[in-house]
Amino acid sequence: MHGELEIVARMGFIFAAAVVLALVLSRLRLPPVLGYLLAGLVLGPDALGLVERDASVEVMAEIGVTLLLFTIGLEFSTGELLRSWRAVLLAGSMQVVLTTGVVFVAALIFGRSPESALAWGFMIALSSTAVILRLLDARGVTRAPHGRLAIGVLIFQDLCIVPMMLALPLLGPSGGDAGSLGGVLLRAVGVVVLTLLLGRWVAPWAFTLVARNKDREIFLLAVLAVASLVAMATAVAGLSLALGAFLAGMVLADTRYSHQALAEVLPLRTVTMCIFFVSIGMLVDLQLLMTHPVLVFAFVTVAIVIKAQVTFGVGLLLRFPVQVAATAALALAQVGEFSLVLAQESVRVGLID
Repeated sequence: MHGELEIVARMGFIFAAAVVLALVLSRLRLPPVLGYLLAGLVLGPDALGLVERDASVEVMAEIGVTLLLFTIGLEFSTGELLRSWRAVLLAGSMQVVLTTGVVFVAALIFGRSPESALAWGFMIALSSTAVILRLLDARGVTRAPHGRLAIGVLIFQDLCIVPMMLALPLLGPSGGDAGSLGGVLLRAVGVVVLTLLLGRWVAPWAFTLVARNKDREIFLLAVLAVASLVAMATAVAGLSLALGAFLAGMVLADTRYSHQALAEVLPLRTVTMCIFFVSIGMLVDLQLLMTHPVLVFAFVTVAIVIKAQVTFGVGLLLRFPVQVAATAALALAQVGEFSLVLAQESVRVGLID
């Protein structure tokens, strides 16, 4: 019972702090997501220490990202994704390759080894899917031209996470098994193709049967079952849960029940996404910020400038309007949560200290 009370108290502190700070920032016309991040900073171990970033918080945070990507996928049917191929394949690949290349050269100039420089390039190239989608959704511009461009690049970035994770051990001092890379990529492609085929032929029939029952609880359970099972399948294949959830949303987007599914899932997504951003705020190391403020500020500024300029240039090369390219570039300029995963793996294999 003691452990259960701790979890309830932890959730209570998180929601209370998030509400207060989000209300304050809304008065200043700032997005609520900043309030959630500040709530994590205030509640975390470096400030009040009321909440620890333990397993229960991390699980809820992962569910939040999964539901966010699922709801975004509900607005992108297979046909719409194919029509966005220019943003996904061309803009995404150019943004990742060019950003990695620029950071690679910069890291070499600052004395890093080629292997370590490439690891840094991987980390800086990725953006935060959760942050960008939450901000686009809050402003209602997910389907706007700059929203589609940003989401297309994010989809390609998520696809790149797997080969990046597999490449890091190969770059380390001990090396690794190069054959595993091809096997995982083949499984990943197979799962993606199978998921899209299920969305085309099986999902409409299955949800027609569920909808005939006219029971909202059963319908919600069916929606969550699809999201969970597809996300699990992609994770087993080596892709991220977030990408699997996006594919699951696309499965339902090809049915006439996508709007009903979105309405049922939104309240759950709001709660879990709040916990996700609070958990990210808890990672901020105030002691490090106070000890090395110039170094941290300089590093963050350089990373943002590099990513913004590269993405803006890619948008112009692909003949997107200047305003669309600039807005998408600013959205994608930050570094994402998966970069933390790549950083941990780089430390483990000896690429960074």
